[in-house]
This record gives sequence, structure tokens and C-alpha cells, in this order.
Amino acid sequence: MKISLIPMTDDMYYIYLKEYENDPDLYLDKDKYKPYIYSTE
Repeated sequence: MKISLIPMTDDMYYIYLKEYENDPDLYLDKDKYKPYIYSTE
């Protein structure tokens, strides 16, 4: 099995960002947390 790195394509970014979620536990100031809402624009 060979592992290799490849550049991300536009389609790969699209799939990644479509399923992306911010983790509220990473924010020290919980008032600044805003859920990410995917938009195709």
C-alpha cells in the first residue's frame, strides 16, 4: 500500500466544506460561536 499526498481539487473542497462543522468547544468565548451554514453561492 502506497500513501501519497495530492493537491485538493475544487470538488474535494466542495465535499469537505459541505460537511464542515465548527466545534463550539474550541471557542474560549462561547458568545462568539456561530454555526457554519453551507451556501453554494
